[in-house]
Amino acid sequence: MQCICGNVRGKIIFEGNDYFLTKCESCSLVRTNPVPLLQLQDEHDGAGIRHRKDRIPLWESFARRDFHILDAYISRDLRSKKLLEIGCSMGIFLKVFEESASDGWQCIGLDTDQEAVAFARERWNLNVLTKRLEDAGFSEEEFDIVVISHTLEHIYNLYDFLKEAKRILKKGGVLFISVPNFRSLPAWLLKKRWYGLNPKQHVWQFTPKTLSRIIGGLGLSVKKIVTNKAMYYEKAERGVAGFLFRSFLKISELLGLADNLYLVARKVHAE
Repeated sequence: MQCICGNVRGKIIFEGNDYFLTKCESCSLVRTNPVPLLQLQDEHDGAGIRHRKDRIPLWESFARRDFHILDAYISRDLRSKKLLEIGCSMGIFLKVFEESASDGWQCIGLDTDQEAVAFARERWNLNVLTKRLEDAGFSEEEFDIVVISHTLEHIYNLYDFLKEAKRILKKGGVLFISVPNFRSLPAWLLKKRWYGLNPKQHVWQFTPKTLSRIIGGLGLSVKKIVTNKAMYYEKAERGVAGFLFRSFLKISELLGLADNLYLVARKVHAE
């Protein structure tokens, strides 16, 4: 598989039972081999929504943390206010955004999981479409904010996907991305058990450096890179071991090596 930079040579850095990870010799981006199949990702979706429904308050707390990071970059003098979330799942971030942001925002979500889209429409009355980005037909410079939360690592045609996200973003608009952080202490400690590995679904593994390089290479201005521990681990809920693991996650966050990676970028006015 060719890397996003065009290079085809990579070094094996990690081996699982039926997969391995290679690091591009040119740009250092890590990718899964063999590449996860789209149909396997889509088949997983229904089970994923049923699991996430059980912990909606937790996901809402994570979404509020996301909003707090994004809110610092929202312009207050926008004539129009339009946000798109790509890969919105049950729509929890869209719900939190509509509750927390100033009035007047038009929010749209995209997801390929029909069950998640139905839930977002029925439970939160959100404007969510069952479409992929490339099929949505949005106009050039249509959105003030484009949110891509834990979706980018699933995208096979990464460069084309990001070019389309940039095309529909207004000049001066904000691109807000979150992905698992491969350069994190939990990834180092848990190895094959790290949730962010997910080799049956995740095509790419990002670090702050590789993600910044990709987004900057598209001509977007990277404004912020930050990590936090806003991820769910069932083992963190139980007894003394859970307390120790929660403490480890907190230390990871304080060191800037937590496993939830955020990037905020802006589309510059002159290109």
